Amino acid sequence: MNTFSDLQAIDLDLALRVQPIGNPLLKISINHDVVYHGRLTHLLEIRRQLPLLQPFAVTVELLDKDYHSNQETAVVIEQLTIDGFELIPRWNHLSTYDNDHQCSQPTHYLGFVGTWSLRVDRPFYQWHHQAANQGMLLTLDQ
Repeated sequence: MNTFSDLQAIDLDLALRVQPIGNPLLKISINHDVVYHGRLTHLLEIRRQLPLLQPFAVTVELLDKDYHSNQETAVVIEQLTIDGFELIPRWNHLSTYDNDHQCSQPTHYLGFVGTWSLRVDRPFYQWHHQAANQGMLLTLDQ
C-alpha cells in the first residue's frame, strides 16, 4: 500500500460491554442483526466491524423481568466504543430508553423492560464531529 486511497475498505471497530444484575433476558442488535439473545449470567463483550460511511444503530432490549423488591434484574451497559472513542457512558445523553415505566431519561442502567438505543444517523466521524461540538462541518455536493 503506497497511499491511503489504496485501502480497499476501511471499517469502524465497535466494542460493547454489558454487565448483568441477576439473570436478565436480553436481545442485543447492531443494525438489526441480533448478536446476542438469551439469559445473561456473566459480563459480555461484543466486537464488530462496521462500514466507515454507513449509519448504524445499537439496541439492547431487556425482554422480561419480575419486579421484586428483594431481587434486582437489570443490565448495565458499561461501555460502548467506536474506534476507541468512548460513547457510553460519556455521551449517554445521546441514547434513548423506551420502557414500560415511561422513564425517558438517558441512562446506561436498564432496570425496566424496554429498549435502549443509540443511533448514529450519518457516517460516524461526521456524527462525532457534531456530537463533540467541534464546529460546522462543510460538505461538497456531488
